[in-house]
Amino acid sequence: MYNHPPFVLLFDYTYLNMKQTMRMSLSLIVTILLTAVVFGASLFFTHDAQAQVGIPAAGVELTGYAWSSNIGWISMNCRTGGTTGNDICGTSSYRVTVATGGALTGYAWSSNIGWIKFDGLSSFPSMAGTVAASARATGTYPNLTFEGWARACAGTVPGDCSDMTSRTDGWDGWISLRSTVAPIHSIIMSATGALSNSFAWGSTVVGWVDFDATGLRMPTATLSGTGCTIALGASTCNGSFTWSISNATTPNLRNSTRSLTYASVAAGTNAPYAITNGTNVIQARDNTTVLTSVNVTGTCAAGTDFSNGTTCETIVLPAPVITIASSRAIVRAGETVQVSWTTTPSPVASGSCTLTGPGMPSTSVTSSGSQTSSALRSKTKFTITCTGPYGSVTQSTDVELIPVAKEV
Repeated sequence: MYNHPPFVLLFDYTYLNMKQTMRMSLSLIVTILLTAVVFGASLFFTHDAQAQVGIPAAGVELTGYAWSSNIGWISMNCRTGGTTGNDICGTSSYRVTVATGGALTGYAWSSNIGWIKFDGLSSFPSMAGTVAASARATGTYPNLTFEGWARACAGTVPGDCSDMTSRTDGWDGWISLRSTVAPIHSIIMSATGALSNSFAWGSTVVGWVDFDATGLRMPTATLSGTGCTIALGASTCNGSFTWSISNATTPNLRNSTRSLTYASVAAGTNAPYAITNGTNVIQARDNTTVLTSVNVTGTCAAGTDFSNGTTCETIVLPAPVITIASSRAIVRAGETVQVSWTTTPSPVASGSCTLTGPGMPSTSVTSSGSQTSSALRSKTKFTITCTGPYGSVTQSTDVELIPVAKEV
């Protein structure tokens, strides 16, 4: 059971009931008349609540306050339950939570009427347009609509909701969260976790309850990360991650690509965690609910590749295919030829190539080109040689010289 806040006392409920009688009389008369008009055409809502989609496994807490002009503020969570909205959970632990299936559980606190219970209730009022069930939410998280009933425990005979028997002085403590007939009211949660134009109805004593200052204590997260270079022979490298997770029951940072949880803490700065080759999807989560994610990449060091699927290995490219030719196969002494060549792939990727022969540069050449020889005086061989991880590959072309006739 929750601890009673030490700084507030309940006042006499009988006095409160009498004080509210005159204030609520006009409202009750109007309500009775409107209800009588529509009651014949109304059916009681008895459908089952549908399972909620996306609510974190640990549930989502309500936070902030509801307001009744009759009884004042109602605190939904001890995290904001102090006189200045401060956390008082150390001395009085209470909260209202939306569970995974949509049920509202726990207690709210009013300094005037005490504990208000949201689950485990029974013997619900027969009020047209309402659901005869404990408070619950329907819809798809975080777009939720609340329905059913809560109860101020002071309206029960024992005063603590341990028995659902109502007091005999006319006040039973029931608070309706939604009705489709007069007095029409509903509590609707938006995608931002905020409530607007949302009212519950507490009839005698409590009256209208405005939930606009109430919201979901939704978990949020920020996350950034940078990739890294995997060394030769290694399978992973350490990426760097910074994250902050707020309002989470079970915060954790996870690499979903590797199905590996890195840390189960709410925050970290430049934390190094191993990532593998390629894209790694990193998630900041509350339990299994993904709050935000970032993609980081592990890349093999230059000259290496993750070709075996385990580690980064040296890239061994195939030997290039070399073609070399001269513009003429036979020349007279003193003539020149044009030597042309190609290498596939480029020697830039597969190593380097040199071209030798009369008038050739004898230095590294590009993957394709041509060069004019010097004057040829004898049979000549032009050679291109490429070397790289594949070893050495050579290709040549010969140019013959026409014999010069001599007198005998």
